[in-house]
Amino acid sequence: MGISKADIKWIGVWLYNRRAVVEIAGKRSRWFPIKRGGPQGSCFTPILFITYHFDMEKFLCIAMSFFFADDLAAVIAAITDIRFTEQCIDLERRLNHFFALLEFYAILSVQPINYIKTQAMFSARAVSYPNPMPRISCRGILRLDTQTHLEDLSNEIFFEIFDYLHALDIFSAFASLNKRISSILRSISLCILISRNHCRNQIDFLSSHLTFHTHQVISIKIRGTIRDDSSIFSLLFSRQDFINLQFCRLTTIDRSTKLDNVIKQIKTFDILVSFNISNLNDETMNVDDKCELTRTMLMHQSSSLRLIVLQYTYDYSNVTSLHLYIDGSPSIVSVLSVIAILRLCHRVRYLHIMLKDNSPVDDTNI
Repeated sequence: MGISKADIKWIGVWLYNRRAVVEIAGKRSRWFPIKRGGPQGSCFTPILFITYHFDMEKFLCIAMSFFFADDLAAVIAAITDIRFTEQCIDLERRLNHFFALLEFYAILSVQPINYIKTQAMFSARAVSYPNPMPRISCRGILRLDTQTHLEDLSNEIFFEIFDYLHALDIFSAFASLNKRISSILRSISLCILISRNHCRNQIDFLSSHLTFHTHQVISIKIRGTIRDDSSIFSLLFSRQDFINLQFCRLTTIDRSTKLDNVIKQIKTFDILVSFNISNLNDETMNVDDKCELTRTMLMHQSSSLRLIVLQYTYDYSNVTSLHLYIDGSPSIVSVLSVIAILRLCHRVRYLHIMLKDNSPVDDTNI
């Protein structure tokens, strides 16, 4: 493992001959030796534990394993192209095999399993639980003996689940389920993702639910052309007002698409952090929208704006007069930023630059 003998000896001395005492209600027990484990609260103890069990995931290769300190969560997915009953039988067989491997690993590593805390959860997108439930035993103790319904999960777990889902998936699966879920949906942040695989019916469904949740949208990633429509930008931005949008990415804009509503809303985004527009087929983008969008983003007033990406060609060749008003410290506004502009506007004959800054200006800066 690449650990030197000196380090191994130091670890041994650190762990050897340790003692402990138990105190209950002011009364102490006698001192007794600690033959396993490490000192509580030491940063070295979890590192040593992780190093000792670094091969556990490979040993339990029949499952997808997740580790957190001394906790292990294993996920075994069913085979999807067989009947539900056969899936349950197959899962029962593989789960029992997994527990057998886990017990064997515990023996090899001299690391006991806490059977009291060992639990199994069965999850399926079916009308009801399988009858009978899969029988799984670990050291003779039957697991899966209780049924946990979706409504039994805590709010914290729902928040974790929703962090991994986009708005359309959330509304499709959880909207109008019950009052508790609806209450949770009103307090989460939403991310909208629309790709080429979506259709107009899905967009209309999403838009109808966004009516009461628009203020929760913080991120948008939209493709303007989907399977059966090419005006998604106009549709969403005309129906919704994304007042709290922070991250915006728009791609594949059709020539017939008008970005008036999009540009109008962009001007009002006070907490916008990142704006990215990428038109891979640049010839289809409306020329007037290019001009207005470029001007709007370069003059945006949001103090939180950190990234602007305008990935489309824009013809600056006819610009002969250029007026620049720069407001910023010389330490961050370099002359190189103006040179980059002049390379685009190579026909400029009249250049006027105004710098607003109270600090001294160096010769190498503007």
